Amino acid sequence: MVLGHCRRLLESHIWIDMVNLLGADLMWPSPLRFVFPGNRKFRMETGSKAEMVLLTSFVAISALLYPVSGSGFRVGLQHLLGNFEMAHDSFIKNADSHWYTLKLEAIDNLTLEQVKCDCPVVGAWKGGLIVLQGGKPRAVGESQERHNLNPTHVELMQGEPLRVVAHRVDMRGRSLRWLLDRLDKRHAYYISGQMAIGRKPAPVEDIDLHRSVSLSGKVLKLHYAREEELGPYLGATATEVEVYVQFCLRPEDTAVELVVEDAGAREAVPEELEGYL
Repeated sequence: MVLGHCRRLLESHIWIDMVNLLGADLMWPSPLRFVFPGNRKFRMETGSKAEMVLLTSFVAISALLYPVSGSGFRVGLQHLLGNFEMAHDSFIKNADSHWYTLKLEAIDNLTLEQVKCDCPVVGAWKGGLIVLQGGKPRAVGESQERHNLNPTHVELMQGEPLRVVAHRVDMRGRSLRWLLDRLDKRHAYYISGQMAIGRKPAPVEDIDLHRSVSLSGKVLKLHYAREEELGPYLGATATEVEVYVQFCLRPEDTAVELVVEDAGAREAVPEELEGYL
């Protein structure tokens, strides 16, 4: 680290010498000198007012960047610019290693309300991020057709270390209520996947763009769903497909096991009726 810092100082010193009228003698003892830019009238004289202005500018920029200097260049630049695309890419790259919070300023695409919050980040969705705003999942992104909140300024804040454990669950002949009864709810959890269900419960009216739970025909789609969003569908019995349960643990948390292979746990569906489901 020290060598890298010294190298950067040396490189910046050489560059400043090249901007001076005399240039930098990079080929010493050769009389050949390197200058930038080539036009003499755009270079500065040592000790001149222009050199002082350049020095003052560097000091001011360094002061602005100091609060985020320990985060790395890309993270620091993202915080400074409030760029959503950079925050999204950074979360995708490190999602399974830390908890994240999005310091968010946005516009609600439905109500045009100004939104400001420090929202926990749940996951990614269609080029955006899913956050919990007031405990409710909302999609943040730049598409008015796919996202609830259009970000104007964001900062992705890294939190505690995170360990993600996922369990694949065969839901054939089982209901979501059966699954929830077997979850260790002391930890944050999310359910994702699709279920073909035997009956079509009346969907809850919801004009939000992103839904943790949605029904299309007889296919129930789950995306980072929790017990709060599953209410109308808890009694629906799955006839096909699987879901994944993802637990979010801190390093000190004990391992989570989900035992689902007990033979008597399935909700029996008479064979002669399966063709009607």
